[in-house]
Amino acid sequence: MSRREGLSEHTAAALCYFLGPITAAFFLTVAPYNRSFIVRFHAWQSIGFVGGFTLLYLFLIALTIALPFIIIGLLMMVLVILGLAFICIYFLLITQTIAERKVALPLIGPIAERLARQNRGFSL
Repeated sequence: MSRREGLSEHTAAALCYFLGPITAAFFLTVAPYNRSFIVRFHAWQSIGFVGGFTLLYLFLIALTIALPFIIIGLLMMVLVILGLAFICIYFLLITQTIAERKVALPLIGPIAERLARQNRGFSL
């Protein structure tokens, strides 16, 4: 994919994180971006990262509803710390992708790489 066809690969890859699964799915379905390994990798990593954090967050919120009052305070602190960690990692992924550096998250990165290698995108 050349720079004359629209966005550069790394710009498109960084935009995969912008609205999480929404922009990631967009870039996985739209040519020529769905043919780029870099874009597919970051799209799948974005889906896994945002999806995993969302599930963890929802689980912890459900625990705060079910547990006694004292434990709720501790869980709320954990939720705040996780939220801050999410924001830091989110911006790290975007800035490093724009800088053309590959950052693979520990659990999600290898899965995203495998999906990016085997898949040419998907259609809705």
